[in-house]
Amino acid sequence: MRSGNRQSACECSLHAYAVNVAPARAHLAMLFFASAFFCALLACACSGVNDPSESAKKSISADTSADAFSFSQKKLLDIIREQERFIGRVKEHSNMPRHDVLTTANRINSLWNGYLGDNPEDAEALVIYSKFLRFIGDRERSYSTAKKADSINPNMPSAKECMAAYEAESGMYKDAYGNICKAIGLNPKISVYYRQKAQIIMVYRARMISAKFADRERLDAELLECYRKVCELEPKNARAKWQYAQAFYELQKADWNAALELWDEIEKESALNLDLQTARANKARVLVELGRDSEAEKLLSGIDLPALQNAKSMLLGEIERAKKESLQEPGVSASLLKNSKKNGKNNGGF
Repeated sequence: MRSGNRQSACECSLHAYAVNVAPARAHLAMLFFASAFFCALLACACSGVNDPSESAKKSISADTSADAFSFSQKKLLDIIREQERFIGRVKEHSNMPRHDVLTTANRINSLWNGYLGDNPEDAEALVIYSKFLRFIGDRERSYSTAKKADSINPNMPSAKECMAAYEAESGMYKDAYGNICKAIGLNPKISVYYRQKAQIIMVYRARMISAKFADRERLDAELLECYRKVCELEPKNARAKWQYAQAFYELQKADWNAALELWDEIEKESALNLDLQTARANKARVLVELGRDSEAEKLLSGIDLPALQNAKSMLLGEIERAKKESLQEPGVSASLLKNSKKNGKNNGGF
């Protein structure tokens, strides 16, 4: 934003967007630099076609009738069901007694050891086990198990996703970026892969640029495309559109007109007053970037929620400062002055 003195938060710590309704704060807990337990829970929570346990169950169902399961197949399904019940219990009861958690985890781990001892080349089962190991906090074994699955079947995107998560947490950003890109290439219809790629870029962008791994223009383009794809793949997810619109604040050279169109859509779709006013605050923020200060002031005049007063004051202060500077430099408009002083950094939204 006009002076551009803010250091990008994503380049010094795990980034959480500043603009959004209260639930956005939960976005702080992402895959990277969080506790191993929470990271594991997030990875295990991935469902649908992204979940190898679902793929395994469908594969078994397609190959055999209920009366014709092999002993090995039945054993695998029993483990998957036991694991899903365990994860469900932990998600519903975060204060489960430690003894219960350890006892159940050890039992499931023993079941996996038995199954994989008999079926060491079952790549899908190895990925499911890898996610279980992350769940119980054994990140190193989880990673080695995912790598083994990948060596058996290099065309499993879920294995590459597991590897990328560990690599990103461990600072291996080149490997993480490579593996998540491969996962997207193998299955471009999974939104969580794009989210993970975006997180890797956000956290490691400065290091990537410094190491000449990629330039800022390319990384910005890929970042925005990730959020656009998530929005496309989850058309009913309002939060995905918020994140897409917020991603423009992280770009060195943003298309503010495109951002404004998104905030217009979000404003129309917002039912809650908090959402509506937050969207309008963001619209005002973008209008300031476009030099349309009078329109921004009009929007800000209708923002009265206490939670947004700091954001409102900041924007009004920015508009007033630009007006004063334009008076000090006769013949130069406030918006032109603003654009001439940009240095490529943008303040986030509210």
